[in-house]
Amino acid sequence: MHISFLITLALPLLAALARPLPGGQPESFDLELRTYPLDVDTLDLRSLSPREPEDLEVLLEARRAPVAVPVNKAAKQQDRKAKVRANVQKNQERKAKGRNPKSPKPPTMPHAPKTAKHQKTQAAANQRQRERKQAGAAKFADAKKAYAATSHLPNRKKVYNVNEHVNKKIQAVQYTGADARRAVFNSHLHKNNPVNFSPKVFGNRPQGPVGNKSKPIPYMNGKGQEFPLAKGHPGYKGERPGAARVIIQPTKTGHKFQGVVAHNPSLGKDHPGHNDHFLVKPSHKKLKGT
Repeated sequence: MHISFLITLALPLLAALARPLPGGQPESFDLELRTYPLDVDTLDLRSLSPREPEDLEVLLEARRAPVAVPVNKAAKQQDRKAKVRANVQKNQERKAKGRNPKSPKPPTMPHAPKTAKHQKTQAAANQRQRERKQAGAAKFADAKKAYAATSHLPNRKKVYNVNEHVNKKIQAVQYTGADARRAVFNSHLHKNNPVNFSPKVFGNRPQGPVGNKSKPIPYMNGKGQEFPLAKGHPGYKGERPGAARVIIQPTKTGHKFQGVVAHNPSLGKDHPGHNDHFLVKPSHKKLKGT
């Protein structure tokens, strides 16, 4: 067994590659390299000629050498198509017998025509969305109109200094006239759809110790409407409110801004005046650091 043995194995392969087809053109093959390891332990070294010691080195070097094997990709593709056709036929037979096919349904095209039921459902959803937008636009328009009919609105540059609980400590919080105006608008906007029970009725009832009771807003007669005061845009959204509230009151021509009231945060829950209000007077002085 020597180098001539390897040549003998390669000759049939070369002959197969060069065999012409009926059309006169040689058949084309794509070569795929595969590895066939040679077990050296089972090799009969006595069969090697002592006069050709290099043959042993050739065999040992070729034990892991790749061997070219002709692979016809066209034949493989035909086999895959045949398996697909067989699978489709099998699913059709299962469906004819009343059984669900195992293979998944083919994906629908992006622009495939929708069923009548789907079109009806989508049309109803679109109609609901249009109605919500129209209702929201009408609600905003009504609030804008009511805000325009509110008199005595504060100057946007005025400030209201209120003591509130901030991080479990009582600190001074500064609100501006612009914050108060925004709270007035939100009070009109959420009148029929309260946000965390706001706006709600402000009674302006007399409060304080017996014999020395007074109204929170002395110049206001009757009931009004209160809404939490918050800093910045868009104002109060339903979170835990602070101590300050804006007060508006209906009039014959619209509403009137009556002022800003607040609770005293230094009074505990057990104190009789815990829920009492006091009027916050506006000023032009800003807090330090603001």
